[in-house]
Amino acid sequence: MDGQMNAVNRLALKEWSVVVRVLHEGSGILTFLEDYIPADRGFFFLPTYDGQREEALKPSAGMSYRHELRPPLAGHVYIRNYAELAESFQVQSFGAVKAVDREHPFTLPEMKCRLES
Repeated sequence: MDGQMNAVNRLALKEWSVVVRVLHEGSGILTFLEDYIPADRGFFFLPTYDGQREEALKPSAGMSYRHELRPPLAGHVYIRNYAELAESFQVQSFGAVKAVDREHPFTLPEMKCRLES
């Protein structure tokens, strides 16, 4: 798709608002989606506030993006991020998680918990 948003794409993936902000700002380049195999490599991120926990985030992400932990006062959620999947891989070991630790906002205990569930 030559770097341009597909105007007819209606796919949106729910992700923690903090993670969407981390990706938007470029302080991380990875997210972990359970059982997602894309038919289309382009999608919007739908920021969600449900289930976000500051203790699941590295201190740098928690402090920098603390404002993303609570929904906006007006109750509106803005979909402003469009992404294209560059590459996907299945994480099968905690060693693989450790190898990419610098590229995502989650703590290692959170990633261990996600991997085991």
